Amino acid sequence: MDGFMIAALVHEVLAGHKRSDNGFISFQVSKAIESVQRGCGVVVSDKNVRARLKTLKKEYAEVSQLLSISGFGWDAESGRITADSLAWDDLVKGKPDFSKWRTKLCRRFDEMESLFGNDTATGDRAVSGFDNFSPMQVDDSVNEVDTPTEDTDPSPNPTRKRHADEGTTTGRRKRRKPYEDSDRSLALIAES
Repeated sequence: MDGFMIAALVHEVLAGHKRSDNGFISFQVSKAIESVQRGCGVVVSDKNVRARLKTLKKEYAEVSQLLSISGFGWDAESGRITADSLAWDDLVKGKPDFSKWRTKLCRRFDEMESLFGNDTATGDRAVSGFDNFSPMQVDDSVNEVDTPTEDTDPSPNPTRKRHADEGTTTGRRKRRKPYEDSDRSLALIAES
C-alpha cells in the first residue's frame, strides 16, 4: 500500500504539481487514494493517507538525520543504514529512539526524499518537532550587548526609559484624538 501511495504522490510532484505549505493538497491525496484502491483493492480515506504520510515523514527525517552523521551510510540495495557497531553504540547513548534503525529497513528512502526532501532541516543542529531535546546551553559572555549611554543614544527624542521596578508616573497626558487638531484649526480660520 505504501508503494502505491508513494508512487502516486511522487508522480504528482514530478509532474510539477505544487504542494501546499503544510503538505499535499486534496487533489494529490485523492490520486494516492485511487492508486491504493487500484493496486491493492483496499479503500482508504483521506485521514488514512495523511496519517501515513506523517509517519513516513518522521521516518524520513530520522534516516536523513542519521545519514548526516559521520560514520553512517546508506545501502540502497538492501534499504538499510550502515555503520560500525561503535558508531551505533555512541548514537544510541544520546538518541535511544534511533536504535530501531539498526534492523529496520527504509526501502523507499529515495522516493521519500523527492516527497519530503525540502521539508526537513538537516545538519548538526537540525531539530524537528519529533525530537526531544533540552534547551541549548548559552554562553552569556558571547551574547553581551553594550547598552547605549546618553552620549551614544541615536534616538532623536532623549526620553527617559522607565523600568518595571520604578512604578508608574503620577502625571498622565491626555490622549488626543486625530480630529481635535483639525477642529481647532477650523475654529481659528472661522474667527479670522
